Amino acid sequence: MSSNAVYPFYHKKQLSFLRFAPVEEKTQESVQAELDFLEYLRENDYSVAEHIPSKKGLNVVLSETPWGKYVAVAFKGACGNRLDQLECSNDLYYGLGASLGHLHLLSAGYHAKDNRRTDWKQNLNWVETILKKYSAPAQSLKEVTLLRDFFEKLPVTPQNYGLIHYDFELDNVFCDEETHRYTAIDFDDAVYHWFVMDIDQAIDSIKDELPKHDHEPAEIQFLSGYRSIMEIEDSMLEKMPIFRRYANLFSYARCLHCLADTWDYEPEWMVGLRNQIIISMDNKSKTFGENVIPVG
Repeated sequence: MSSNAVYPFYHKKQLSFLRFAPVEEKTQESVQAELDFLEYLRENDYSVAEHIPSKKGLNVVLSETPWGKYVAVAFKGACGNRLDQLECSNDLYYGLGASLGHLHLLSAGYHAKDNRRTDWKQNLNWVETILKKYSAPAQSLKEVTLLRDFFEKLPVTPQNYGLIHYDFELDNVFCDEETHRYTAIDFDDAVYHWFVMDIDQAIDSIKDELPKHDHEPAEIQFLSGYRSIMEIEDSMLEKMPIFRRYANLFSYARCLHCLADTWDYEPEWMVGLRNQIIISMDNKSKTFGENVIPVG
């Protein structure tokens, strides 16, 4: 969960989107690093949302508002339909897996120009700071230590680690049903991490849309598509439950940070949303502090 605000508008008769983020969460440098990666992907025939420069030709704009400083960037809308709005099928999951495999294949050869995105360790450091700031339960801090120790021992190679999307879920990928071309959007959380982190996020998103008895067939199709483009070791896939714990912890800290802001006379819908977030946090924290299996 972030504090982004997104506003739709039309640019040259095409639906587009303006994204604002507070400088406390996103700096001009980190957003430019995101755009650099997107440009590299487009240059290598990977379909991603295309950014729109400002009238002054700037890719990223620092905007002063009554609520503080915000970083603004605009994107053209993607062609096709969001995958979560399409009928479930083996072809869809295979294509999604192939699209992610292509992304990781390109990421393995990517070298940042001037600006770099954060990595998993910096994100964990931020999580630890947030947990301490808001006096989170001790088990959540123990989870930080356990995961940090685990990942520090995990091998890093060009074949298993690079700049990932992090939020490669059904609502962030579009498919043009005429061309069968997949387009990824929302690289706002792009981070240096193991590729299996993206795989886990994508599969988890698929499972959220399906009854339990369809989970395994869909996962098989997704991984078949992924492996048609990019290799992934079974030993890495076996560690997905630990990567799920990282995602849960990161989300937990974001929610905690978000809930810290309160207002007098909150509308009923906001009270209801706050309660839903608290329930979600409780679910995500159930495995905090459990022992992590050693790296094999």
